[in-house]
Amino acid sequence: MTVKNKNKKAKFVNRLFRDLEPILPSGNSPALRKFAKFHRENPHVYRHLRDYARKLMAQGYKRWSIAGLFEVLRYGMAIQTVTNDRFRLSNDYKPLYARMLMLNEDDLDGFFILKKLKRPLDIDA
Repeated sequence: MTVKNKNKKAKFVNRLFRDLEPILPSGNSPALRKFAKFHRENPHVYRHLRDYARKLMAQGYKRWSIAGLFEVLRYGMAIQTVTNDRFRLSNDYKPLYARMLMLNEDDLDGFFILKKLKRPLDIDA
């Protein structure tokens, strides 16, 4: 991926998630639409993941797995929830949150261990 394309995708992701508007390019994928909807309805997930990652960085960690943070978040939400409604955090969102955090938070760039996506997301922006 060229720097120009990477910057183009980063600008798209910033527009998509910072404005909390599901602005999707043509050729978008159902997985990305589902994730955008979840993010709009649960902006606290992003904030918690960002804060947990920054706490790890403050402790001297240079890299971490988004999967580990997901499990911490699941545990925290389970013990903090007083209603009968269960908080559901799909494993499908792990790679998307990791990439979104690293694109939007300069201090977290390169912090998460990434694997190649199994399914392309069809982001053409």
